[in-house]
Order: sequence, then structure tokens, then C-alpha cells
Amino acid sequence: MFVEMHQELFYKISLLRNTEFFNGLSPYALVVIASNVEVREYSYGEPIVKQGEVPESCLVLAYGRCKSLYEYEQKTCTRINDYAKKILRADRLPKPMAHG
Repeated sequence: MFVEMHQELFYKISLLRNTEFFNGLSPYALVVIASNVEVREYSYGEPIVKQGEVPESCLVLAYGRCKSLYEYEQKTCTRINDYAKKILRADRLPKPMAHG
């Protein structure tokens, strides 16, 4: 049991040490942080943090890649505003060029 815990702590320390954010910390600081780290794996396409949510912890991408996606609401309007009506009037459209 103790050997497994030691190996897990060593694994977490090596993960932290290999990230740019933590690589300048002392070994003692790394041990303290690593003892509070939870390692999680995510599947392809699985959201890590959703837009608008506040993460409950600091997230470190140790291996792999992820994309940051921005979600937006697409609103559809069926009414044409006054400016669009002006532009769409037939007498305001540009005349076709004569080819000859």
C-alpha cells in the first residue's frame, strides 16, 4: 500500500515538474501540491469546463491536446429592418454592366 502511494505521488510530482507553470518550484512545494492533485482523464470530445462555469480547481493539461471552443446563441430574425428594406428596393440595386 505504501509503495503504491509513493509511486502515485512520484507520478504526480513528475507531471507537475514537466509543466511550465510548476517547473521552478522546490521539491518540497511540489510534494505539497502533488499530494492534493487529482489526476483525471478525458475522452475525445468530452468537455473539460463548459462556458460560463467557474472551475472548482486549477486544471493542468499534462498530456494530449485540447481545443477552446466558444459557444454562442444563434438568433434568427424573420423581420427585415428599415435599412435592409432600403437596400433591397429594386431601384437602388446597381445596374448590370453592358458587355459588347
